[in-house]
Amino acid sequence: MSSSSDAASLPAGRGWKFVIGVLILLLILLPLYLWPLRGGLGALFGSSGAAPVDPHYKSSGGAVAALEAEGFRASRLLAERDGLSFFEGVR
Repeated sequence: MSSSSDAASLPAGRGWKFVIGVLILLLILLPLYLWPLRGGLGALFGSSGAAPVDPHYKSSGGAVAALEAEGFRASRLLAERDGLSFFEGVR
């Protein structure tokens, strides 16, 4: 088989229409596939999924105080990002 006979078997406009159709389907279906991984519609529009912090909890020392009350020594804040805080403590 030659490549010229393969190209002649398809109409000229059909190949491009197929490619454009597949790209449109990917652009529509890919965000729906990734939706559960990012937290629903709020993630699509850029809102943060973090819950608000209780002011009483934060004023009483927050997670560092809670870790130290449970017997952890040298508790500290590692990082804060996107409304989330990461802590560590040594038992």
